[in-house]
Amino acid sequence: MRGPHPELSELADSHVDPPTGMDRNGLRRLRRSVHRLRQERETLNESVRGVRERGATVLFRFISVAEPLFPVATLCRVLGVSRAGYYAWAQRPPSPRALNDATLTEWIRDVHTRSGQTYGSPRVHAALAAEGRRVGRKRVARLMRQAGLRGQIGSARQ
Repeated sequence: MRGPHPELSELADSHVDPPTGMDRNGLRRLRRSVHRLRQERETLNESVRGVRERGATVLFRFISVAEPLFPVATLCRVLGVSRAGYYAWAQRPPSPRALNDATLTEWIRDVHTRSGQTYGSPRVHAALAAEGRRVGRKRVARLMRQAGLRGQIGSARQ
């Protein structure tokens, strides 16, 4: 007995016959499959590279959406993030800024709705200021964009 696994030693010492025609065809199919999988992996890596540059939070959001479809371990490995990092992100409570953004988004929705969905970010910003709510105009624009709220332009109002 050599080593901790004697059955593996026996396999290593055994003689393997050269592949038959059937085995050669199977081997050829396997090589084609491996080649295709490598190409797909490279394509995925190219696609993910741009997303990786946007930061781990974007990747973690993607994983949370894709979690019902794929194992978290596989998603993390493919996207190049740690499982521990993902689970830490998932358990983390929202930041004070995120909570403030959620409240502000509700105020923005309210003003936008009261305007008949015609106000864009400059008018929404002005309406919030008139109500005594201090907030930056670019923050209003960003939150409106994230919420999918847009004003009407010119004669497009109905």
